[in-house]
Amino acid sequence: MLTRTISLLALAAMLIASTSLLLTSVAMASTFGRAESQRSVDKYDELLDKALAALASGDAVEAEKVSFALTMLDDARCEGHAVLGAALARRGKSAESKAAFDAAKSKANGTTVRLVELIALTAVAAPVPTPVPVLVPVPTPPKPAASQPALDWCDVVAAEPDPAVVTDAEARARMTATKLPWKVRDLMTGIVMLLCPPGEFTMGSPASEAGRWDDEAQHSVTIRKAFYLSETEVTQEVWQKVKGANPSNFKGANNPVEQVSWNDCQSFCQSSGLRLASESEWEYACRAGTTGAYAGDLASMAWFGDNSGRSALDADALWKRDSSRYVQQLIDNGCQTHPVKQRKPNAWGLYDMHGNVWEWCEDGYAESASSTQQASTGNVGARVLRGGGWNGGASDCRSAYRTYYAPGYSNDFLGFRVARTSE
Repeated sequence: MLTRTISLLALAAMLIASTSLLLTSVAMASTFGRAESQRSVDKYDELLDKALAALASGDAVEAEKVSFALTMLDDARCEGHAVLGAALARRGKSAESKAAFDAAKSKANGTTVRLVELIALTAVAAPVPTPVPVLVPVPTPPKPAASQPALDWCDVVAAEPDPAVVTDAEARARMTATKLPWKVRDLMTGIVMLLCPPGEFTMGSPASEAGRWDDEAQHSVTIRKAFYLSETEVTQEVWQKVKGANPSNFKGANNPVEQVSWNDCQSFCQSSGLRLASESEWEYACRAGTTGAYAGDLASMAWFGDNSGRSALDADALWKRDSSRYVQQLIDNGCQTHPVKQRKPNAWGLYDMHGNVWEWCEDGYAESASSTQQASTGNVGARVLRGGGWNGGASDCRSAYRTYYAPGYSNDFLGFRVARTSE
């Protein structure tokens, strides 16, 4: 495009330079016959074809060479601008082209006439940048829809959803319909993110679900805009890259960062141009089209109190039996976080949506969860957490389970994942 612009500007300069010759020669035009005029029109038309072909191919040198030949053509023998009008007429242009040229010439009061503008507007697709106001408005043709809209904040890892990863066929179709790339890598943080398509789902849990709480009332939610969610929880390596320090208790580059408050997560997001998911976005992505208590077999998908230590436990039973000794028993068993992506993902390819660390959401807690995609303002002194963690029982890991902490609170079972709006 730059080459074509330079060529057109060069053409402009040369054609304008020849305009004074054209104008002063008009009075001589009637002394020559039609045959002579026709030959000049033929020649002008031939040269114009060459100039435009050179512009189309991006050959600036050839365009300038041909445009020089155009300026050397003696327009006086062809009734001034009539040679241009005739050449344009051959290209299927209406009489309005010549009329517009006449109007431009009249307004110029005998000074520079914008031959190049008329050529550019009537003979090539791209408009020519010019400091002079356009006299002949020409509508810009609509651009064809791109097969993959450009996202300037990420690299595309995979354009189309992998059926081996996104096992939900209906979701794959909705992902493809967005024309957005499925898997991308955020340029600033290196975080890999997956596309979550628009759709509807039932948020909350039925009264019959084991472990259900009163704040899990079922309601329909429409996710109107596609969004991206990180494939995993934010790791210690990524956190340290962005923030320069690692606050985690259970150290490991690929372990999820923990000991981070909601406020800490907001600081991370502001540094990187990302955000926390809303509570409704989080549950929508966690469920990935499922309607049960979990998005699959919990033991194979999650690190939680039953399996995050050296030996198997029944964390829910431990809590019911003696809640005062619950935490110490987990510690004695070596329960802790684990590297991300070690358990099975859900049907949309997202890892650790159940377990490992509890994940902060954007919302302030309210007894009734948001019925829209947007985060609920709720109680800003209590921010929502989802998903359960290495220290929780199976009931805490349910897709619908909700809890909350103060935004300044941190602990070694609290972490997060990030989201980004698709635009």
